[in-house]
Amino acid sequence: TSMDNVIKSISEIDPDFIIIDSIQAFTLDEFESKAGSPVQTIECANALVDIAKNQNRARAIIMVGHMTKANEMAGLRTLEHLVDTVLYLEGESDEELRMLMATKNRFGRTGEIGLFSMEEDGMLPIDNPSEFFITQREHGDMVSGSALSMIKEGSRLIVVEIESLISHSFTPYPSRVGDCLRKDQLSTLISILEQRGNIRLYDKNVVIKATGGLRLREQSVNLAIIMSIASSVYNRGIPSDTIFISEVGLTGELKNVPSMGARIRELDRMGFKKAYIPKGSLKGNEEFDNIQVIELRTLQEVINHVLR
Repeated sequence: TSMDNVIKSISEIDPDFIIIDSIQAFTLDEFESKAGSPVQTIECANALVDIAKNQNRARAIIMVGHMTKANEMAGLRTLEHLVDTVLYLEGESDEELRMLMATKNRFGRTGEIGLFSMEEDGMLPIDNPSEFFITQREHGDMVSGSALSMIKEGSRLIVVEIESLISHSFTPYPSRVGDCLRKDQLSTLISILEQRGNIRLYDKNVVIKATGGLRLREQSVNLAIIMSIASSVYNRGIPSDTIFISEVGLTGELKNVPSMGARIRELDRMGFKKAYIPKGSLKGNEEFDNIQVIELRTLQEVINHVLR
């Protein structure tokens, strides 16, 4: 944990690649403060940055950092400003999924992600994310409370499954549980479904889950979340080859999402049969081999078309 020893070892070994784990545990003798203090952390990081940026001998350095209970990097934000790239490895300890994502990157985009599965042999890459995030069912099987959507994470297009469970509430305040999205977002979608879809949920508990534990950050899943809830209320299954891609406004109107053409082409390649999207989302008269694209204007039209 002595940064002085690290600097000495670097000059002796002359490595190209250095990993420091963790930066908050190291100290420099010239400073009297304890390890983990802002002074020690920043000064140790500065020493490493000077080594990495040496014009006569450039090196690559990875600094591993502690995370707080609020899921943020411990210490001053100055640490993030010093480095070229900040990568977060997200995932619950009891779940397989691990997501590597960049919140800062001087060398490229920050939207790209890496998906890994925590196995006995360590973190293994997920080569086909869509298979990981949907339940494999027999052709033609329909289960109520399940709906599919497609999200865009960086350059990746991933099919995700949203499951819902509706139960009668015996308390004045029904529970709204969604570990895959923010609670206020779930409450908003439930309100839209009640007001614009004419489905009453004031006395119902609503539980939402995304298969695989993926966090749903994109608005393109709104329609699938609502249709999953509606499917559970009516106890009617939605075919597993049907997919919903749309943001849903407070008026109940379907809103376009970015890269719709690319999403539909990928779904066509994967063999999906139906896609419900907002009216006018596709530009031009593009034709597809397998998939039927159904363009509608409102949430009520989708519910009537699929469940009634």
